Amino acid sequence: MKFNIGNRVHLVRSKKQLSQQEMAELLCVSPSAYSRLERNETQVSLEEIPRYAELLKVPVQELLPEMFTVHNQPMLHSNGVVFCTNFYNFSNSKYNKEEIEAAIQDLRQNIENLKKNL
Repeated sequence: MKFNIGNRVHLVRSKKQLSQQEMAELLCVSPSAYSRLERNETQVSLEEIPRYAELLKVPVQELLPEMFTVHNQPMLHSNGVVFCTNFYNFSNSKYNKEEIEAAIQDLRQNIENLKKNL
């Protein structure tokens, strides 16, 4: 699932007083590629959004579309390891069933990968 986050990234970048050139360098992309992102001519996958948030030093939620929320829930595993699970809510019917099912499948795969690492 991909999202247009250009407007939100632009606002945060401007507040942080970073230039498009600086953001492009941080993301290891060309300035023109970054400019297309801010103009919403390219989309970002859900998996990429945390990277943008980390570079901009903002919560992931600040870059996500308003109809999409993330709920982090800390959980304690039996061996004492604490980890967070993410619950995603779609509050807009803008996304079709196939996109939502694809996102669910991606999350299931992430869960399986986490289980293998325990």
